[in-house]
Amino acid sequence: MAAIPRLLLVGVLSAAIALTLALVPQLQEAWLSSKETSSAFGSAGGRQLTESNVVDVLVQVPLQLRIRKVELTSSTLSVDLNLPRSADEEVVIRDLYTIAQRLFASTSNVGEVFVRVMDYSATSRSSGGKLLLALDAVRERGKDMAAPGEHESVAVLEQYLRQHFQMTYTDKWRERYPF
Repeated sequence: MAAIPRLLLVGVLSAAIALTLALVPQLQEAWLSSKETSSAFGSAGGRQLTESNVVDVLVQVPLQLRIRKVELTSSTLSVDLNLPRSADEEVVIRDLYTIAQRLFASTSNVGEVFVRVMDYSATSRSSGGKLLLALDAVRERGKDMAAPGEHESVAVLEQYLRQHFQMTYTDKWRERYPF
C-alpha cells in the first residue's frame, strides 16, 4: 500500500517538471521581447540590428530612393539604392545622409554603413547594375550627425559626408551630375 502514494507523488513531480520545462521557451521569449522594447525606447544607444529586425528599422528611415538590396554582416550594414533616371542629385545626397544618421542614432551595434547608389536601368540589367556612387560611413566619424532639416542645403549635407566619410564618385555619376 505504501507504494501507491509514492508512485502518485513521483507522477505529480514528473508532470510538474515537464510543465515547467515546456514553459521555459515562452518565458525566455517574453523576457527577450521586454528587454528589446525597453532598450529600444529607454536607452540612448538604440537597439541591436539583427537579421530579424533589419526590415523594421529600414522601413522607418524616410528615403526617396528605392532600396534594392540589404546585407547585414557582423557590424556592417550594406545597402544598395536604385537610382531612377528622373532622380536629381539632391535626393541622392539627402538619402545618403539620412541613412547614415538614422542608423547610427537608432542602433547600437552598427559600426559601418556602406551604401551603393546603382543604376538598374534597362541598358544595365544584364550586368546587374552600374555603380554610380558609394558611401562608406563609419560610426566613429559620424557621432555628431544631426538629423537633416528640410530646408538644409544639399551642399552642406554633401560637405559633411565628404569630410567625415569616404565617398567614391564614378565616371558615370560625373556624366550624369557634373560638378
